[in-house]
Amino acid sequence: MKGEAVRQKLITVTRTLLKTNPVVTVKEIADASYLNVASIKYYFGSKDKLLNVVCEQFVDELKEGMVQVADLNKLDTDFRLLFDETIRFIKGKITENYGVMYYLLGKIGTEIGDILLEAFFSSTEFATKLIDVIQLTTKIQERKRVEVIYTMIFASIIFPLRFKTKSLKYPEYAEFVKSEQFNNLLIEEIYKLITNKNENI
Repeated sequence: MKGEAVRQKLITVTRTLLKTNPVVTVKEIADASYLNVASIKYYFGSKDKLLNVVCEQFVDELKEGMVQVADLNKLDTDFRLLFDETIRFIKGKITENYGVMYYLLGKIGTEIGDILLEAFFSSTEFATKLIDVIQLTTKIQERKRVEVIYTMIFASIIFPLRFKTKSLKYPEYAEFVKSEQFNNLLIEEIYKLITNKNENI
């Protein structure tokens, strides 16, 4: 197997393992890849560097998916539909990649831990495009208000995930966060908050 193929195999296997085990070990990655532990060091330098590559790929996929959701809804005037599809897409993607999020949230404050925040909250073409779509569908003229709504959408997803990653400490709430009931109520309540504010502007 050629070098790039081995490297990609390690990335793929690591991501698969992270779906069910957020604290995967080097040995588990090596065993599942049918390689030795030294291969990880050879191709990536360390487990953390391998995990960093996995996280970067995940964030890129999340961004690409978000752009697709935005593009599909940018000509629609129904903000509720955009809001609903946005939250469900992000939650679905994050739930599917729980171990990756667990690692990212545990690294907040470091360069790799902040790539999610950088992707969604820096002045990039990506973030600007999402904010443009929200402004178009809500018809709110004040740009800063739209940016607050944008922040609320992501905060409403990331904050509950902190409880999910601490599920052993807060098992009852963590189970609620994972439920469809939580998803439905979250979308309903934040949508009401945003639209009520809009009506009073």
